[in-house]
Amino acid sequence: MPKPPTTVISIKDALQHLAAELNLAQVGDKKNVTTVHTLLAQIAAGSEDIAPLHEQAQQVICKINTLVRNKHPWSQESLHELESFVQWAQTATDAHKNQQPIPPWLPAPGELVAHPSEAALEDGQDYLLVIAEDADRELLMEFFEEANDHLLQIESSLLALENSPEVEEHINTLFRSFHTIKGVSGMLQLMPIQRLANDIESLLDLARKKLLVISSDIITLLLQAQDALTVLIGQVGAFIEQGIIPLEIVKCAQLSQKAKSICNLIATQPASAPQTQAAAPLFQASSATNNDLLTTKTQTGPTTASDTATIRVSTTKLDNLMDRVGELVIVQSQIEESVKNGSDDGVILNRNLAQLVRISKDLQRTSMSMRMVPIHPTFQKVSRWVRDLSRSMGKTVLFETHGEETELDRNVIEQIADPLMHMVRNALDHGIESAQQRIEAGKSEEGLIELKAYHLGGNIVIELSDDGQGIDPDKVLAKAIDQGLAVAGQNLTPEEIYPFIFAPGLSTALTVTEVSGRGVGMDVVKRNIEDLRG
Repeated sequence: MPKPPTTVISIKDALQHLAAELNLAQVGDKKNVTTVHTLLAQIAAGSEDIAPLHEQAQQVICKINTLVRNKHPWSQESLHELESFVQWAQTATDAHKNQQPIPPWLPAPGELVAHPSEAALEDGQDYLLVIAEDADRELLMEFFEEANDHLLQIESSLLALENSPEVEEHINTLFRSFHTIKGVSGMLQLMPIQRLANDIESLLDLARKKLLVISSDIITLLLQAQDALTVLIGQVGAFIEQGIIPLEIVKCAQLSQKAKSICNLIATQPASAPQTQAAAPLFQASSATNNDLLTTKTQTGPTTASDTATIRVSTTKLDNLMDRVGELVIVQSQIEESVKNGSDDGVILNRNLAQLVRISKDLQRTSMSMRMVPIHPTFQKVSRWVRDLSRSMGKTVLFETHGEETELDRNVIEQIADPLMHMVRNALDHGIESAQQRIEAGKSEEGLIELKAYHLGGNIVIELSDDGQGIDPDKVLAKAIDQGLAVAGQNLTPEEIYPFIFAPGLSTALTVTEVSGRGVGMDVVKRNIEDLRG
């Protein structure tokens, strides 16, 4: 007997799990609603070659979307209809495997999803991002692109606000970005996005009214909210471009609750009370929340492929390109006319050919410049890395950038991200000392890391520096000798010792941490930069 197709096996496995979940479900309960939705999505995704089953699964998902979105409990009708669907789906799968006609599904009358009631779930729980199958793809795409712009602006404004808390425009910019995301996501019924953006907007409104001082802890909360929104909006992008239904719940309810707690605290204070920083004790940076977000980002990684599939081009560059094309058309006509007239001296033809050469070179320069993008977004990401890593290490660091508008080829910018990350980690972990060590060395408690980009001799230079303790050549040499890279007793100069730091596995760190110490990093940096011919 031939082995059943893999598709049929996977569908039957999902149906068995779905039947088990329905056996556990009870009327008025809502614990496994999301699990049922996920299993239905798996059945729909795996049954594309079984048209009747695929279509019915999609219809059931559309019905249950309202239940998931509004956090309604199971009703008797919903459970009965789902059980009916499972029985029919098992029959349909067997019929497909045996190459027999698939009978139609005749669900019992009634609605799968209960109407909203007073007993709707209270806030405080995370739930799945539900996107209607019949949603307007054009509106979703517009929201996806606009929201990504706002997310970049949010991160940039938050990092700037931490360094310049007196600049009110940063708060206004943040408020506008969260407000826009809230409004459009609400219109599209993207409820987890709308809820989180709304709660953060309320928090920022208090800051605009000078009822709340934006402390470092508040900024951490806002950055975590930005991270959560980035993952959620990435799910929207995956749905638009690949038809991937969101299956992972992004944990952001805790962030909403913290924002609400701060708002409620301020609301209970007397109207004449000054700006408060009492919000800080309410907020404790949760490593669990960070880890959950990082895990979700990894799981939804493929959704970011769209970022590298397109590139933004300034209208000035497009205008220049169109101008050159227009000139090219004119010269083409002139050359054709010269050839047709058969000028005996060839003066006019040579002049037109010279024009053609000039325009061709301009077109080449213009087209190449279309791939050039500012390095600012990458510098902004590095700024966020510095902030998060320095806080996790208990170090105070001032991060300064110069030359953010320097333009590089898009591919180069993508490939230097990892090397920059490794070097920033080294600067924070190995370079910048602890506050106590800096004070003992006569330095300010706050460390300094500078990242620069500039043109030099026809090349683009990216320079990372810090005011830390630097590289100890004696430690590097000792490690190199220990690993057999150098021989004891050699009289090596510092310039001869420093290249050892690029050897795989070499690290001068005393302990291995989550950040560094395993000797993996600088060899990768060297290899990546050499691949770029740097």
